[in-house]
Amino acid sequence: SKGKTAGIVLDVPGVKGLSLTADYWQIRRTNLLGQRSTDQIFTSDTAKLQSYVKEQLAAGKAIGAIDLGSGTADYKGDPDITRLAPTTADIAAFAAYNAANPGNQQAVAGRIFSNNTPFLNLASSHDEGVDLGLNYVLPKLPIGNITLTSDWSYLTASETTSLPSNVPPITTNNMNVGGASRWRGTSVISWRRGDWSAALGTYYVGSSQDTGATTTAAVYESLGRPAYIAKHFTGGTYVYRYLVHDSVSFNASVGYRFAAGASGWLRDTRIRLGVINLANKAPPLTSGQFA
Repeated sequence: SKGKTAGIVLDVPGVKGLSLTADYWQIRRTNLLGQRSTDQIFTSDTAKLQSYVKEQLAAGKAIGAIDLGSGTADYKGDPDITRLAPTTADIAAFAAYNAANPGNQQAVAGRIFSNNTPFLNLASSHDEGVDLGLNYVLPKLPIGNITLTSDWSYLTASETTSLPSNVPPITTNNMNVGGASRWRGTSVISWRRGDWSAALGTYYVGSSQDTGATTTAAVYESLGRPAYIAKHFTGGTYVYRYLVHDSVSFNASVGYRFAAGASGWLRDTRIRLGVINLANKAPPLTSGQFA
C-alpha cells in the first residue's frame, strides 16, 4: 500500500478559538484479492465469441461451419464459462435466428452449464478524498464553556482495477457504492460548567447504492427511471441498483465529575450517561450491512 496526505491548519484571524483544517489524502494498494462479477464474465464471454465468429467469417467460413468448441477444452469463449455441447434443439434455434437475421448471424453455442468467479491476486485500488474540520471554542459564557466541532469527509475517487490474464483490465467504480458515500460527517456541540458536562452530536451518511438489490435496464425504463434506482457505469457497462437514501442520526450524553474531596469510591470518579440514536430513527432499508 502507498498513501500520501497534505493538509493545512488555519487559526482564523479575528475570531479567537476558531480553527479550520483541510487534508487531502490518497491511498493506492496493489496485489489485492479481487474477482470478476457474473455480469462481467458473461460480457467477456459474449465479446470473445463474437470476435471469433467475425474472424472466421472474414476468413470465408460459413456460419454453420464455425465451431465455438462448446462442451470441449477448445472453447472459444471466456475460460471461466463452461458450456454444454449444442443439442439438436440448439442448432435448430440458431439456424432459425440466422435465417431471420442475415446481417447479424451467430455461430451455434451450447447452453451455459456453469461459471467460475475465482479470486485473483491481480487487483489494485485507488481512493482519494478531502477531510475538512472545524473547531470553535466559544468565549466563556455565563452558562459555561461551549465547544463546536465538525468533521467532514468528501470522497473524490474510489475504484478497483482487476487484471485477469484472460481479459482486458476491468475497472470497478466504487463511488457511492456499498457504503462508500461521497459525503459523510459528524458535528458535536459540547458544554461544560463546573463538574457537569453534556454533548449533542449528529452523524450524517450520504446516499449509497445497494449492490445486493439490482434490476435491469428494461425494468428501470418501464418504471419511468425512478429516483430510488441508480444508473451506474462500472466495469465497462451500466448497472441498475437500489439507492439507499442518506441518513442523519443524533447522539446525546450528560456527565458529572465528582471532585477529589468526595467521599469513598466516588472520589475522582466520572459518570456519563449516553443515548445513541436519540430520535430512535430506523436505518435506511438495505439488503446489506453498511453504514
